[in-house]
Amino acid sequence: MSFVDFAPTVLSLAGVPAPAHLQGTAFLGPAAGPAPEAVFGARDRVDEAFDLSRSDREARWLYIRNYMPHLSPAQPERYSDQAEMRREIARLAAAGKLGEGPMTYAAPRKPLEELYDTEEDPHQVRNLAGSPECREVLDRMRRRLRSWILETRDLGFLPEPEMARRSAGATPYSLARQPGSYPLERILEAADLAGRPGAAARQVELLRDPDPAVRYWAVLGLRAGEVVPAAGDEPLRTALQDPSPCVRVEAAALLAGRPDGRQALDVLARELRSGDRDTALRAARALQLLGEKARPVRPAMEAALAEIKGQTGDPAMFLRFALEAALEAR
Repeated sequence: MSFVDFAPTVLSLAGVPAPAHLQGTAFLGPAAGPAPEAVFGARDRVDEAFDLSRSDREARWLYIRNYMPHLSPAQPERYSDQAEMRREIARLAAAGKLGEGPMTYAAPRKPLEELYDTEEDPHQVRNLAGSPECREVLDRMRRRLRSWILETRDLGFLPEPEMARRSAGATPYSLARQPGSYPLERILEAADLAGRPGAAARQVELLRDPDPAVRYWAVLGLRAGEVVPAAGDEPLRTALQDPSPCVRVEAAALLAGRPDGRQALDVLARELRSGDRDTALRAARALQLLGEKARPVRPAMEAALAEIKGQTGDPAMFLRFALEAALEAR
């Protein structure tokens, strides 16, 4: 069963017909249906930690597609990092004392795809995505997950500021069902290139796409790659003035790590004071992950942190998490 099965199950127990658009299948009551062939999972932003992964789980097999493979499975996250276990894992990883199994969690990057035989490998540490013997399973689950993403009109492929902009005056749910406003197939094509070898040339082309979500995934995909081709330098620097704040932040996060990255750092510093909390959080997170390279804009981070002092609510808390960690790391 999956979380989406709870609502139809409660309605079944109450004798109320479930509306046709409801996801999930009742597992109790008169409307109980057969067990599904597979259940699907999603990971997106957690507090200040951005991520995007999708999964397909059968009785035996688990398939995971990581769309931000350049991020660690154990990337910093202020709330979770208070746990003694997380601190100990980080300490042992830094000292080179973690075994092969735990290092699948503490690794600096995630694999593009993961496939686990949960019967033979219940702790899911042996990734079989590259195994020729598992090619049929991998292809089946890969196709089914893509179909589910398209069928459910998965909105996770829109960065939050862009989602808010496109759904203004309506709801994200209604936005997802407007192909003209949310061309998911085209956006998913760009997202699917992230982390793929040989994709950089196509990603550079997509930096000029008219859709800001496609441009966002083009920049993020270049961040996830190992090498940015020389032809991408000019388009990336142009992206620092992109109309979309998410594109600007991602381009700045990529360029700020270079020796000549001061212009990009200044872009991140400005986005901290943009007045949009979602954009400010992205900029703060980028600065946090840059570590020592973000030192030149430390005054901007201190000023942004001072501005939210005493403010309550999740947006301020998440922004504070990222800024405090960024400043403590220096």
